[in-house]
Amino acid sequence: MTISFKTHDGTHFLCAEPDGRVVANRTAAAAWETWTVERRSDGAVALLSAHGRYLCAEPDGSVVANRERVGAWEAWDLVLTPDGGVALKSAHGRYLVAEQGGGGDVRADRANLGPWETFTPSEPMGGAAPGKPVTPAGPLSRLRVEDNRRYFRNDAGRFDWREITAFSLLSRLLVGEVDYVRQWLRNRRAEGFTITRVILTLDGDYWTRSPLGGRSFRCAPDMPGYWAALEQLAALHAETGLYMRACFLGAVEPFGGVWYPDRRDVFEGSVRAKAEQFVVDAAQRLGAHAHVVGELANEPTQIGLRHAWDNGAIVSLGRKVKAVAPSMLLCGGEDNDARGVTPPFDFADAHMDRGKEVAGWQWVKRSGEHPAADQMTMPFVAGEPINFGESRADGRGDGDVEKQPAVAFGAAAVGRARRWAGQCFHWDGGLWTTEPKPETAACIRAWHQGMNAFPMLMDGVWRGHWGLSRGDYWRDVWPDTDDPRAVEEHVRSGRGPWRAFGCGPFSVVFPQPKGWDYTRNLDAPAQRVALNTDGVFDVAVYRRQ
Repeated sequence: MTISFKTHDGTHFLCAEPDGRVVANRTAAAAWETWTVERRSDGAVALLSAHGRYLCAEPDGSVVANRERVGAWEAWDLVLTPDGGVALKSAHGRYLVAEQGGGGDVRADRANLGPWETFTPSEPMGGAAPGKPVTPAGPLSRLRVEDNRRYFRNDAGRFDWREITAFSLLSRLLVGEVDYVRQWLRNRRAEGFTITRVILTLDGDYWTRSPLGGRSFRCAPDMPGYWAALEQLAALHAETGLYMRACFLGAVEPFGGVWYPDRRDVFEGSVRAKAEQFVVDAAQRLGAHAHVVGELANEPTQIGLRHAWDNGAIVSLGRKVKAVAPSMLLCGGEDNDARGVTPPFDFADAHMDRGKEVAGWQWVKRSGEHPAADQMTMPFVAGEPINFGESRADGRGDGDVEKQPAVAFGAAAVGRARRWAGQCFHWDGGLWTTEPKPETAACIRAWHQGMNAFPMLMDGVWRGHWGLSRGDYWRDVWPDTDDPRAVEEHVRSGRGPWRAFGCGPFSVVFPQPKGWDYTRNLDAPAQRVALNTDGVFDVAVYRRQ
């Protein structure tokens, strides 16, 4: 794996000079600013420069990249920070630091981990060797909404919400799979995720007779050891350095409700009373954990709560949760239109269109134009996009499965352009919390690449049209139609991409013709920050110089 390391100031990169000097004063990641990561059997990493020499920490804290082989001083412990960054601890017990947060000298002489000792890798670096935990950078502090009403932050700064679907983690704990859950969480943390999305109640035929050999993934408070398992799940997340979004209601069956194919409303009477009591009890327990975020229901209109938004049931329940867990961030639940963008809720979520026209790009374009993201009342999280990677295990086909890594890259970058507070990597294996198959793993890497390429910005306004607003740097190379056949012909013939979405000096441009020369369509100098070609069409992120 070859990656670059961006410093805390967001504009410089760790660089190895040909003479072995190590600096952090380069504003672009070319060859000398990239490093090959080599995994050691003990879980440490070694970093090989473009000149074929290893990064070394001397006992006096000086740093060089002039060693031909790896010894103790060339091995670094990998530390993953809660905000998605990495730190490197030398064999002498000191952290690598870019002085002033970047722009100059590099040393390895700091006893404590702070912002200057934290770097952002261009791709997730991976975690520790099997059986050895990744070192978390300390306890996870409570998330809160920034004053700008767009992003979250914790005590370490702005929080990079990189979520992954993990619906049945609690189900696995209830049947004693503690070691499996612990390693699963370590693996996801190593991939670069910062938060999981877990459902606390799963029931009905779909979950009790799963496509995984018919094994049951039922998860309900009447099961033996339920509350102990819930506390254990929270503890395992904290141990691994991961936040957890706990979705309280994923089924009505545990409370005496019946799910009907027509999704009729059954959230009334004793069903509602029992479900609400469970939610309040769970919130009271989980509210004591700083790293737990709350969510009332998964797609409430689909699981028997069809009228719960209109009749005020969800808002009422949200107030009850806030009464027992006032500091816990809370979302009402997801429908396509992200209703509930109002107190008592702290953030909005929507499960958006999954149309796959234009070689898989239609839904990405539509997500970037979704009205829920335009509201400025609270942060927006895209909680369940299309299924990435592997085919669905339940036999429903691949109509809502996207296997192109380029699309995963583009979707992540579009969310950054739209200034979403967070995004979820959704995949079929996340329903059953299996390990990702190769096609999913490729999409995970591309998704993180897109997140890394487009920073979380507040400067400037969101821009996104066929041709961007005046003052941008792109000429009008976009088709003046959204007809899928016309768009595909436009891109396939090499005339240009379909869309450019931007914020500040950054733009994500998609889909691009293969081998497209972007320099011919610029009104101002620009740098291509990242490019992904793993699909029918390409996609890239650009920065105006």
